[in-house]
Amino acid sequence: MTLQELINYDKEHISQHCLKVAKEHYLKDPDFNPNYVHINSFAAAGLCYWAINIVKISEVYCEKEPKCCALAQANAELAAATEKLEVSREKLLSKKLVGASPLKTSKHRRKLSWGDILFTAAFVSYFGTFIKHYQDLKGHFWIPPLKKAWTQLPR
Repeated sequence: MTLQELINYDKEHISQHCLKVAKEHYLKDPDFNPNYVHINSFAAAGLCYWAINIVKISEVYCEKEPKCCALAQANAELAAATEKLEVSREKLLSKKLVGASPLKTSKHRRKLSWGDILFTAAFVSYFGTFIKHYQDLKGHFWIPPLKKAWTQLPR
């Protein structure tokens, strides 16, 4: 092999048979030591380092590949779930807007405001506790000034 072939070697797709042979026959051999081989040949020591590191890289890749596949699958599921969530949110928002539109149109049709509702509730809760005789007296006393003030309220 040339140096360029060693550099471009396909580290991720080494057969399991080649890895098994390299581990059992070469890496377990005590003489297959770059420091020991370096005494006789600097180039052979480099090839020892290369072989040892290629096996390590392949082992790491074999551990990493299933995790990368699982991550890709999880990301695809997340994207699908996110898209489904966005569709549900849009439906919910449109239902809220459709549900709010009758109240809005009815409010404009009757010229009714939330202040009107609050004022009416306060009036009923205050005058509702008195007997009919006192309600009539208070009604005659309070209603004319309230009608005058009512016409001056901003709407």
